[in-house]
Amino acid sequence: ESSYAMRDENGVLIGERLPFTNVTFDFVDALDYIMFDSTHFRPTERLYVPTSFKELNARDVANGHLLPSIDWPSDHLAIGAQLEFISNDEDEQQVENNVSSLFCESISSNVVNKTPIPTIPSSHPPRCACGCVPNILSMFEMAELRKQARLKAAAESNAS
Repeated sequence: ESSYAMRDENGVLIGERLPFTNVTFDFVDALDYIMFDSTHFRPTERLYVPTSFKELNARDVANGHLLPSIDWPSDHLAIGAQLEFISNDEDEQQVENNVSSLFCESISSNVVNKTPIPTIPSSHPPRCACGCVPNILSMFEMAELRKQARLKAAAESNAS
């Protein structure tokens, strides 16, 4: 399943929220996806992604909808999702209980034949004192800071 999937009121998959992630003079399409197994993961958050040329071109400038632009500095729109691990049975609960120790082991420890599981369950704190989760802002936190900066600039502009 995709983290940007659309479902009807009955939960039936009806399409994709993203009409595009790349827009150039001669190409418009969705090239980027976040796929996951919905029996083991549930999306809890998604990054905002514009879904119309008008949203891409909020400044209303000629060709402002093309990527990259002043507002969207990459040739692809950034997509992102936070996923929550779903524990369905006792074996999976054991996996969830062991994941924290896999991610929290010291980098300098002698770990042999341990393959980390590529997710951090929701029970793991977002900022861990052991350093297994880097103390840097997530894409979601950076997006919120950019949003607050835009709102502040707009308020200052309207006040003057």
